[in-house]
Amino acid sequence: ELETALEETLVAYEAAQYPGLDEEVLVEVTDDVAIKVRMPEDFREVRDGEYEAKSDASYILIDVSDSYAPERDLTQSEFEEAMEYMLEESGLNVETFEVTQFKDSEINGYDTLLIEMKYSIEGLEIWQIQFIIEADGSSCSIIYTTSPDLGWYDEFEASVNSIQVGVAE
Repeated sequence: ELETALEETLVAYEAAQYPGLDEEVLVEVTDDVAIKVRMPEDFREVRDGEYEAKSDASYILIDVSDSYAPERDLTQSEFEEAMEYMLEESGLNVETFEVTQFKDSEINGYDTLLIEMKYSIEGLEIWQIQFIIEADGSSCSIIYTTSPDLGWYDEFEASVNSIQVGVAE
């Protein structure tokens, strides 16, 4: 009974700490390193590593790669140029593009990069947050995509802030 009560208390504490977040997702970056991230309440997995909102076109992609993320080798201005080029090469008419945050950091000794960007394509304004973590030659990228009128940005930031890194013993 005590164990059940403790689990319920921990669940309630996490829910209060990250309001608007629901499902915990565990992502294996390597055989020894995994991350845990909480997804916004309205998001459900539709394919492996792809989450969509039930109510609109917002989505979250999680990608694990057996190599380092190329974004880690770029400066903010180089990243901006590469993104604009990629979007335009895709045949999209990019009207505005701005990186609002490009921050290197570390979680439990693993390098991370947080990129926040806003851009508009043919009148549609898009906001993205990209979180990248590197571990032992592999990387995991989580890309959150929404539009300002859909209201998910605060939940996306809370989801990024909920990320925990674990190492297998």
